[in-house]
Amino acid sequence: MTNHTPSVPSMNRPGLWDLFRGHLLLFDAHSLPVWTKQQIIRVVLCALVLELGVRFMLTRALLHGTPTVHPNQLVLVLLLIGALLLMHELIRIPLEFANVRPWGAWHVSQRAYLLETALVASFVFGWVHISALRDALRSEDLLRILSFAFLPNLLWGVYQEWVYRGWLQRVLVQHWGKYAGIMASNLTFTFGPLHAYHWFTLKSTLSQQINMFFAIFLVGLFFAIVFQRSQNLLIVGVFHGIGNAFMQGLPRVE
Repeated sequence: MTNHTPSVPSMNRPGLWDLFRGHLLLFDAHSLPVWTKQQIIRVVLCALVLELGVRFMLTRALLHGTPTVHPNQLVLVLLLIGALLLMHELIRIPLEFANVRPWGAWHVSQRAYLLETALVASFVFGWVHISALRDALRSEDLLRILSFAFLPNLLWGVYQEWVYRGWLQRVLVQHWGKYAGIMASNLTFTFGPLHAYHWFTLKSTLSQQINMFFAIFLVGLFFAIVFQRSQNLLIVGVFHGIGNAFMQGLPRVE
């Protein structure tokens, strides 16, 4: 396995600029490990197995109308996370190869960007879905909502970013270059197994479905660029998870 020197966060006292430069995607450079040819093959195969095999279970659940808030959803997400970790053990690639780094190794600009953006996103999503949120809090136990709606969807967002950005984008960028790698991975994210079920579950016109995929592509492109600039999987994973939690996990009480 290729040796590399892990980056160390700056020890200088953070200034005001450090608290806001993340919003311009100006992050400190982070040295990346280089994947070997064998590792690339294993990672691509691993992603295919997860997204084609495990995805089949989720698609069937969606097509059969699995409730939004249900203990089975939490079990399903935990099974997916377990499958991903099992694959990680099988391919023997350290977590840092997927750009998973401990909080203490983050530069202050990345910490500030995550916390500030997550706070603003939660406020905006909460305001947009204020009626559904109020209804949910009236009819459901708060702990139940957090356990069976928000937590699974937060983990689900991390899982999706792990596969499509932490693995696939990293591999394709190394192999094809930054622009082609980002585009190829994001097209797979948009039209691949992850979102293909929209063609079958959306009761809408073709133009509405196209708009849906266009929106998915733009959101995925934003995540791809943030990941490429920050090289921090957990930032985009949390962002994705917050969106999932409010748009998919928040119970719709009729």
